[in-house]
Amino acid sequence: EYFNMSKKELAFSIVSFLKSEVESESLNADGIEGLEVAIQCIESAYGLEGFQPEHDINLLNVFSAATEKDSSKVLRDKLLADDLKNKGNDFMKTEQYDEAIDSYTKAIELDSKNAVYYCNRAAAWTKLNNNQRAILDCEHAINIDPTYSKAYGRLGLVYMTEKQFDKAVANYKKALSIEPSNQSYKNNLEQSERSLSGAKSTQPPTPNPANPLAGLDLGALLSNPAVMNMAQSFMQNPQMQNMFANLMGGAAVPSMGGAPSSAPIPPAAQTAPTTSTTQQNTFSSQHPTNIPISPDLDMGNIMNAASLFAEQMRQQNPELAANLSAQFQQGHQHRNPNPQNPPDK
Repeated sequence: EYFNMSKKELAFSIVSFLKSEVESESLNADGIEGLEVAIQCIESAYGLEGFQPEHDINLLNVFSAATEKDSSKVLRDKLLADDLKNKGNDFMKTEQYDEAIDSYTKAIELDSKNAVYYCNRAAAWTKLNNNQRAILDCEHAINIDPTYSKAYGRLGLVYMTEKQFDKAVANYKKALSIEPSNQSYKNNLEQSERSLSGAKSTQPPTPNPANPLAGLDLGALLSNPAVMNMAQSFMQNPQMQNMFANLMGGAAVPSMGGAPSSAPIPPAAQTAPTTSTTQQNTFSSQHPTNIPISPDLDMGNIMNAASLFAEQMRQQNPELAANLSAQFQQGHQHRNPNPQNPPDK
């Protein structure tokens, strides 16, 4: 048989309940008609005609007993959870924070919809310097009860500890919107606003990019035979010639040995006036000084070339490189005798 006895007994109990509702006349005519149709359908589907159950089961009594049992368990769990919360509070008073967390966690397991348990556990986490878990518990408490001002206040305190003063201000304002007369929230809000203002005022200004050549005596540098000899060698490198050709908008790049690179010279450069000196500086005596510079001058490429030249100088003449570095540092200190140190973070 497709339906076993227990299912037939359940179907029979449902039909019995529906028949008792029809006989009670507690429903209107349409309701009674609907139940009569349901009774016929269930009896036909389960083959209940002539069926006699072994047990006389009152379905309404079974449902009431089950509901009462569940209600008793829920009430018992709530009472036990509240007792665990009180134990956690006692542990907090004696600074037994791990034990307090354990008690609050057990309370949450029994009653996970109580915002107080999460907020109290957050307080214990802060005592153990675990602010991230404290933040999560406060947020969980707020999700359960968005009107729980204490959760916002505790969250503000955590953010103050984390020096996230903007978030602290926002949470204290929210707590005060719920509980406007709370003096503690008012005091903490004022303190967090002062801290936020102080943090903004002590931020160092964004420094302007320093001129890497400032403080360096270029005249002395270009009149130094050792420097110019090394520059001549450096500029013999075809890669460097091409780089400077691109930097100067296609102008011929001096090879520092008298021969220009293969890059074409623009007409403006061919007619540009030149300047000559009698110094040992072959670079300045052989090549124009006002070569037109491309408007798309890439300072990054210039600095890369300068770095390559400096590295070659350090390898070939470390003493000269050290002297030039010292000259540069002296010039920089002369321009900035009292540099401002950024505040400690």
